[in-house]
Amino acid sequence: MEKIANAILLGLEKDVAFAAYRLPGKKQEVLCVIQPDREVAKVNIEDLEQYSGFFIAPFDSAGDGKMYFIRPDIVVSESGKAPDMEPLMKLPGDVKEDFSIANHEMSKEEYISRAAYLVEMLKDDALKKIVLSRLINMPHIPGFQVTEFFAALQKRYPEAFIFLFNIPGQGTWIGASPETLLSLNEKTAETVALAGTRPMDDMDWTHKEVVEQQIVTDFVKETLENHGITYQMKGPGTSMAGNLVHLKTSFQLPAKLVNGKAGKLIKDLHPTPAVCGYPKTEAFDLIKVVEKHKRRFYTGFLGPWNLNGTNHLFVNLRCAEIKGDEMNLYVGGGITTESDPEAEWEETVKKSQTLLTIVEKL
Repeated sequence: MEKIANAILLGLEKDVAFAAYRLPGKKQEVLCVIQPDREVAKVNIEDLEQYSGFFIAPFDSAGDGKMYFIRPDIVVSESGKAPDMEPLMKLPGDVKEDFSIANHEMSKEEYISRAAYLVEMLKDDALKKIVLSRLINMPHIPGFQVTEFFAALQKRYPEAFIFLFNIPGQGTWIGASPETLLSLNEKTAETVALAGTRPMDDMDWTHKEVVEQQIVTDFVKETLENHGITYQMKGPGTSMAGNLVHLKTSFQLPAKLVNGKAGKLIKDLHPTPAVCGYPKTEAFDLIKVVEKHKRRFYTGFLGPWNLNGTNHLFVNLRCAEIKGDEMNLYVGGGITTESDPEAEWEETVKKSQTLLTIVEKL
């Protein structure tokens, strides 16, 4: 992966917009899309199909409907011909902004307290579910090399969407997402309802987890039907994601019903109850109140569209923002009236292991 690693390091040195990624499947090729300048456009989610490139939407795009668009001016692959890197090479390497990843880190006591507050609130409110997140700050990881971390994630999680991106002034993120938001080919499209979490060695689903996943499934069904899109539904079934399993329902859609309305569909799906809550607007507003930290790109979405013959967007989960050898790792869990706050904390601990186990071995 030398060509990709060199492209990543050069992109970071020049602090330009780029995204390196591998679609789910260990046989998929790793690509790196580079825009050799620092002016990253924000475009309307609804206008997705007018562009070709790599898209990155923060969580707050649920409010303003905007996402970042990285142009595929330079595309690097291990197997392809070496592209012309001159536009990138000639850029100065000392123009980085003094960007800080400082954010509020909740203690265990604070997380449990807020989860307990939300459980009680849900009992007397129209809300059915809300997702409470937190971050884990690692101020100094000895010997950390981002390219080694990126390569290790690919090896450890062959069925996840592995990504690393940089947006000047917005930071550098890396992750291994198990959740498709929308994929589209010539014949079919797919979206999924993924929720409920258990450790791999205990797949005895509780009523709480079944209900939690059903809320997401019902939301996806309602959204598709509002767009006049028919679908074939499969599930729910157990889906493996690293050291965890989730309940997953997949929706297969005729591509002809999605073409021309993919952007509007994505805008209405994002953020799903799996990462926000239900009803969506009320949950989104409450999250802004109960979470002291900023989610930034966590629980947004990202992926290539009209790029290299593929159209794939994924929810930004199992992810971290990095600066040098410092990292903020983001995790969260769904809160319902049946939630046990202590168990919700433990679920976030287990989710954090997706990345932490890799970091510890670097």
